[in-house]
Amino acid sequence: MSQHDVMTAAGIRVLARCGLQLRIAAVFEIPCGKGRVVVSRLQLRGRLLDGTPGGSLFARRTDPVLQRYLLNLVKYALTPEP
Repeated sequence: MSQHDVMTAAGIRVLARCGLQLRIAAVFEIPCGKGRVVVSRLQLRGRLLDGTPGGSLFARRTDPVLQRYLLNLVKYALTPEP
């Protein structure tokens, strides 16, 4: 989870929350014309493809759950609103 606070004056629709008492909007969308901008604070870098095997105990590794999350997020973003 990114430590940056992401704020906007536009109205947002929160899709996922995290943190103590779920106070932090982890994934949200902002209406933009006929479309929407989806903002995700989840860090994907180094977790989507196979990297160098081995490494330290805390090295970034492929994460199948994060892979599915990204595919679901893209599918959601491409789905027209009713």
